[in-house]
Amino acid sequence: MPEGLGVRIHRSHWVARSEIADFVAQDDKVFVQLKDGVQLPISKQYRLDVLPND
Repeated sequence: MPEGLGVRIHRSHWVARSEIADFVAQDDKVFVQLKDGVQLPISKQYRLDVLPND
């Protein structure tokens, strides 16, 4: 896979960046909301790689 097309968000999940619709925070957890409505957890280990740099 060419670098930049996707990102590992959890040891069990890799997602295509083009499919990420939003990020959802609940308590101390953060999730990726995909365009199809599926929410997947982002592990603390990968948060800095996944979340936008604002």
